[in-house]
Amino acid sequence: MSLDKITPEHLRRKAIVYIRQSTPDQVRHNRESQRRQYALADKATAMGWQVVEVIDEDLGRSGTTTAGRSGFARLVAAVCLREVGVVFSAEASRLARNNRDWYQLLDLCSLMATLIVDFDGVYDPRLLNDRLLLGLKGTMSEFELGLIRQRAHEALRQMAQRGELITCLPIGYARSADGRCEKDPDQRVQHALQVVFTKFAEYGSVRQVLLWCRQEGVMLPALAIGPHGRQVIWRLPVYNNIHKILTNPIYAGAYVFGRTTTRTEMVGGEVVKTRGHRQEIEAWDVLIRDHHEGYIAWEVYERHQQQIRENARMKGLMARGPARQGPSLLSGLLRCARCGRKLGLVSKRGAGGEAGVMGKRMGTQSLARRCPHRVPADPADPSGPRSNDTRGGLAVSSAHAGLLALPGAGGHDAVHGRVAGDRDPGARRTRGHAPGPVPAQGPPAAAVAAPLRAGTAARGQALGSRGPAD
Repeated sequence: MSLDKITPEHLRRKAIVYIRQSTPDQVRHNRESQRRQYALADKATAMGWQVVEVIDEDLGRSGTTTAGRSGFARLVAAVCLREVGVVFSAEASRLARNNRDWYQLLDLCSLMATLIVDFDGVYDPRLLNDRLLLGLKGTMSEFELGLIRQRAHEALRQMAQRGELITCLPIGYARSADGRCEKDPDQRVQHALQVVFTKFAEYGSVRQVLLWCRQEGVMLPALAIGPHGRQVIWRLPVYNNIHKILTNPIYAGAYVFGRTTTRTEMVGGEVVKTRGHRQEIEAWDVLIRDHHEGYIAWEVYERHQQQIRENARMKGLMARGPARQGPSLLSGLLRCARCGRKLGLVSKRGAGGEAGVMGKRMGTQSLARRCPHRVPADPADPSGPRSNDTRGGLAVSSAHAGLLALPGAGGHDAVHGRVAGDRDPGARRTRGHAPGPVPAQGPPAAAVAAPLRAGTAARGQALGSRGPAD
């Protein structure tokens, strides 16, 4: 080790020993690596430094970024203040695992005449040969980390492609002795999960299933990790419990890998990674159907996902969406048969004012154009009291019925089959889930001349109880 690079100026400053291990597991189990790094403090004293500071607050922190590494930030600040004569580290990878942070530290050490020492030698970043060697060490450190990650990821991907990568099974499944995924042998757990799927097929709404479970006092199983491993506990569900059961493809007998992805963003000048972002089915890395015994068929699972998507609001004017609350019949369901957008009420107040319905704007910009096709309509009860909300019952003439349509069907025939008088009295629709397909056949156009009024009794018979959307 060359000691001629150490000057009295370096010795007058303090020495910093930087200690880091990448994971908490390494901190607990790789104790020899810790002792080897702490021994650098004795080495600094033997080399002539009187003041030696040990920075070990980054133990268990990854060196791929400076985010969360307060010890490294304190080291860089001390170097900038010209308080540090030498930085001791077991190797370059302890200080940084990416070239951006590594070269930033080298530049600061070069400007402030700070040495860098590891188990191999003493380096002065101001010297070209030492700077070249330190640069190679940093590059190899970054390459080593990338290579380790690539090997691990490819090994996991190969296991997933065979359907053998099983980390944590959800409630209702257990791992067999040979590593296969099997249904939980507890019949009470199986029955409870089956009730969730049955009730969703009946109500068509996650929230309505939740309300039914809470009202009936139906408790669902959940997993709790305790000192004895996985334990099943029973409790009243919340929305996320039911939503996760309905959206998890494992209950359809499918093995999936890559349902979520990680996104990287710059926030406040720092790299922030967020995990758990859902992807579409087409973007999943691995999808193996009929991998194990499921609670529902795959086709049923796809219908459930389509229903949940259609129940969501604020997904654009062309989205199907659920039935909405309000006094009007078919509120939120009628669409323009020409542009396909949802219909909204447009009225002109004052003398000679008129009311009508037309396709809503595609956006909120002032230049956004409405559908040019307008359906004239008159208030169903003009003699009654008027309120600020003019979305009450409207009488639409049969001559303009061709401009109205319902989701899932085209033309005025769709409206004919959905007016209150033509519905099956036994049919039930819960507000909060999107309507099903509408048959294209219906009564003659004269049926549309009946007022689409918002009478309480008629609305109760035609629509039944309607709950909030998912």
